[in-house]
Amino acid sequence: MEGFEKPKYKNKMRTVRVYLDVNQYQADMEKTIKGGYDVYETFSVIMRRKPKENNFKAVLETIRDMMNTECVVPSWLHDIFLGYGDPSNAHYSNMPDNTKTIDFNDTFLNSDHLMETFIGYEIKCDVGPEKQVKPFKITFSDKAANIEVVPYTRLNPGPYPYNKPKENVVKFTPTQVEAIKAGCNPGLTMVVGPPGTGKTDVAVQIINNIYHNFPHQRTLIVTHSNQALNQLFQKIMGLDIDERHLLRLGHGEEGLGTDKDFSKYGRVNYILAHRLELLEEVGRLQQSLGVSGEVTYTCETAGYFNLY
Repeated sequence: MEGFEKPKYKNKMRTVRVYLDVNQYQADMEKTIKGGYDVYETFSVIMRRKPKENNFKAVLETIRDMMNTECVVPSWLHDIFLGYGDPSNAHYSNMPDNTKTIDFNDTFLNSDHLMETFIGYEIKCDVGPEKQVKPFKITFSDKAANIEVVPYTRLNPGPYPYNKPKENVVKFTPTQVEAIKAGCNPGLTMVVGPPGTGKTDVAVQIINNIYHNFPHQRTLIVTHSNQALNQLFQKIMGLDIDERHLLRLGHGEEGLGTDKDFSKYGRVNYILAHRLELLEEVGRLQQSLGVSGEVTYTCETAGYFNLY
């Protein structure tokens, strides 16, 4: 405002100056002198800052925290990330803590696919050919040409048709399987190739295997465009990954080609809707057992029904 100069304060305390209408202020004070209510003792001041100013403190705190913490980049990636060092040192075979046993889940379509992938390897399997069915866990020895294959049975997902897990249908080549193996180990994995060579399928299978091998870890997917992210996301939805663990951030979700909402709010709504579906199944079980009472009112009552 014209005619007002910004005061200079010696301390660092933030001070807010409120400019009032002089005529209105005089009228209010005259009412107060005559015994009226002093409105200036209780009124509130609302201030609005620009978006950049409003986020400035949060941005500074984030920068400060990152500068005061240890480097979050793994030691094997630090030099390469800065542009120097030998890139081969980040290969999984040079990692001291590489994964010896990998659950390949549905990577292999059948035992013949597995045998074709590891031609030239000495394969050890303690079960007969009739029991060599997917999924497979493979243990790699220090000698590159020796592997131990263990078929196993998945836990029963449920009696309903929709409980059947989704499976991979791509027959990966030996080179692609090696890339999937590298992606499931610590280290830097780069999948490079011309269009149409299955890079997206390999990336999705790596994500699927990491999800099942390390269920307590989280996977962050970053792409250069929304279209590339949608392509990955659509293929991920076609594999055995629990939908409640999928979250898509950023713009471009409308290009997914699905009615499901994978945003933050959509995930909350999914959990609430899934809760109602499970309570309906509890009600069906109650009717089939001929149990009286209201056991589907809440998750707590359903839990008592399961217990007693």
